[in-house]
Amino acid sequence: MREHKWPLDACCGYAKRQCLCLFSESEMVCTHTLYNMVWDGLLPIKATELPETLERKGRRSRDREHKKCYGTSSSDRPETAAQRMEEGHWEGGTVVGTRAGHEAVVLTLLEKKTENYLAIGNLGSRI
Repeated sequence: MREHKWPLDACCGYAKRQCLCLFSESEMVCTHTLYNMVWDGLLPIKATELPETLERKGRRSRDREHKKCYGTSSSDRPETAAQRMEEGHWEGGTVVGTRAGHEAVVLTLLEKKTENYLAIGNLGSRI
């Protein structure tokens, strides 16, 4: 791996291709096992020595340019809504989850001044 700068996937493929010349069938492990052993410190290899780790090191997450924007941000709300001076300003949100393989969705609405709260649920195909 170090000599050829191969990823662990390539090392596994090479060992499997060479078959019984390098390892017996009972000694062969999958790539996933090798990566777990590296991260657990069970092999004399550091994770930073893996070629794919070094390639990913400099990447940083950036804001998505074409991210969908639904409505306005709560930070852009009018001052009267932020200070709860007048009725009629609602905040909404959704919660999506799964339970026993069925999707469940809850819509929540909150009126800012009166703090009236509505929650409407849908248990997917269970209804």
